[in-house]
Amino acid sequence: MDFDRLKSRLPRANQSFPFLRTHHKIYVDKTRFIRSLAMDNEPKFLSRPRRFGKSTLVSTLEELFMHGVAPQQGNPSCFKDLYIEKNWSDSATYPVIRLDFNKLNQRCTTVAEFEKNLIRALKLKAQAFTATLPENAATATGLLQAIADSAESYSLVLLIDEYDAPLTAYAGKPSEYAAMLSLLQSLFEILKTDLDKFRCVFITGITRYKDAGLFTIGSNVQDISQDPYYGEICGYTHEEIRTCFKENLTYVACKRLGLNESEADDAARERVLEEMALWYDGYHFDRHCRTRVFSTWSVLCFFADSMCDFQCYWYEAGGLPALLRKSFIRRDLLQTLQNYEQNDFTALYDDFINPGSILIMDPMVLLFQTGYLTLKDPYISTGGVSGDIITLTCPNREIHRSLGALLRKSLFLEAADGETVFKLTRETFKEALALHSLEQLTDTLNQMLLSIDYEGAPPKEAILNVYVELYLSGLGYEPQSNRHELMGRPDLLFHADDTTVVFENKFMPLNERRAVATVLKEAVTQILSHRYGEGRDRRERLWRIALVYSEAQRRFVASEDADSHRQYLPCGAFGSSEAKT
Repeated sequence: MDFDRLKSRLPRANQSFPFLRTHHKIYVDKTRFIRSLAMDNEPKFLSRPRRFGKSTLVSTLEELFMHGVAPQQGNPSCFKDLYIEKNWSDSATYPVIRLDFNKLNQRCTTVAEFEKNLIRALKLKAQAFTATLPENAATATGLLQAIADSAESYSLVLLIDEYDAPLTAYAGKPSEYAAMLSLLQSLFEILKTDLDKFRCVFITGITRYKDAGLFTIGSNVQDISQDPYYGEICGYTHEEIRTCFKENLTYVACKRLGLNESEADDAARERVLEEMALWYDGYHFDRHCRTRVFSTWSVLCFFADSMCDFQCYWYEAGGLPALLRKSFIRRDLLQTLQNYEQNDFTALYDDFINPGSILIMDPMVLLFQTGYLTLKDPYISTGGVSGDIITLTCPNREIHRSLGALLRKSLFLEAADGETVFKLTRETFKEALALHSLEQLTDTLNQMLLSIDYEGAPPKEAILNVYVELYLSGLGYEPQSNRHELMGRPDLLFHADDTTVVFENKFMPLNERRAVATVLKEAVTQILSHRYGEGRDRRERLWRIALVYSEAQRRFVASEDADSHRQYLPCGAFGSSEAKT
């Protein structure tokens, strides 16, 4: 198959709806939702993570209101053969004010600079439809008010993309953050006082701040973010990928399954789609959890990879790691690590529905809004009242790894010269695996523990296992935590070249009275009796290691090769270093 042709049709670089349609890019038809958004003048707000297609939605609405669905001056309509072409009866066109707050805030360092860009953008929009404006508009709010005053009833269309981008940018600058809040509140106040001037208002963002003026008492903005009807408005469903990306699925089936094009049938494409779902599907945005979607950006990047490798595409594009790191440092990181190990997170209903300032928002709510977590269970079943618990989870493998990357940045300290423990120990750990050096491996794990702040010392075995898992993934391995096997679940299992490595960690709390040797023997017995790592996917060599961690010494104090029974007791376990068979 012609991969270059397939790649050229993917809608990645330019998200403009007219561009996608006129340049014959793949467009997944979401216009049934566009019709619903445009049917009345009630302002609507949609929250979705970055790179999920919000900007394309905004661009589609702009095209609909500016040009309608009919052919234009002999040229075919951008809506030809789409759902809305035959289901839209409004033949009028409208002046559209479309503002991308993320772009307006680029290269700005103050709110004053942002407002200057906003004023310039509003003037350009107003000139396009000859609105009467004051000669010297001093503020963006005054200018928007003047545009509204000069407009006829129900004639203006206001589209704001990424309304919260400036708030996020100034989260670390209290005075600028307060000034931005004030500016947004004054802008959105116009939606309350002059709603009758607007034919349609649609606002998108990543986060939902109740103090931004959109959702305060008296606000008429409808939040459709968790509305079940709009659960599939962003992202791709299984059926949309089957239908719109059939050729791409065929290519992947040929590449990954070793088939020729004639052999890549529906069954082969379905097999590929099921594997893709493990990596990029699983997002529940509606409160009933009835709809599920793939990450838009991840699917497009996967199809754009000629080698069809499963990778984490979304983290760098949409992860907001700096902001979230501050959130974790401010709150209980250890609890989050335990939630990560169990893949089970919770938030109070009140915090979830009405999150406050980004400066005080519950990290779990922020993780949901930014795309690291998704709804696990419906939250309407108990009526959605104060005191209810919202249950959240990681949607897929890509996000589990991305969340791990975020937690690594919050957990492991950098050295004074800026080096990370991963860079400092990567080759040493790799060599330990190649040589099956129990001593070198144990010492390297202890070096990893030294890169953790003393307040973050693991208080229990589950947290210890997460630390080791995050460390291994930071080195480039793909550890599996508590993987279900026939006889039990090893703490950690990963593959390194020709070797399958198994870790069974035992945690000795401060009040532990048993001897280290007893605890170590227990770990070895567990490995052997449960036959950890002996499954069909094991590599040529199997290296199974029992490790004992002492809470008192905050390090691994003993390790043993479960098959050779070679032991290593690092210096400090019993006052001396010891290795024996």
